[in-house]
Amino acid sequence: MFFEHVLPRKWFARGKAEGILSREFEGPQGTEMEMTYGPVGQDLITIMHKSISAALHNGNNVILDHILFDPAWHGQLNELAKDFDPIWIKVTLPFDELVRREAIRKRAPIGYARHYYVRVHEGVAYDLEIDTQELTPQGAAQKLFDFVASTK
Repeated sequence: MFFEHVLPRKWFARGKAEGILSREFEGPQGTEMEMTYGPVGQDLITIMHKSISAALHNGNNVILDHILFDPAWHGQLNELAKDFDPIWIKVTLPFDELVRREAIRKRAPIGYARHYYVRVHEGVAYDLEIDTQELTPQGAAQKLFDFVASTK
């Protein structure tokens, strides 16, 4: 795992983790990679979410790029940002293209795309969807800017 080389050892263990555990397994369509969060990992995410809330409460606008590995994080973020009317944006692309991009990136182990493609979006009501296969990065940014401008 790429995190194991930079984060404190107590965050990782094979089988049981206080922090973050990555588990590779063979799913119905091939290798999958799952992340689970123990008490230390959940605390870290809660601290991150509270930091975002603090930034909002101090008058800052925030754009958060966050994969919701745990379904509870969506509710936690909504609660912490409830006074600010957050906009939820689904950044997506076709599954086969996501798997292809994952294979050429070299930043993360293969299998996250296959495991989380549907799971991370369950229970989230999005205000806008951006398909990054159809749009260039500039086009995606423009679509986001236009949407935010139209909600003011």
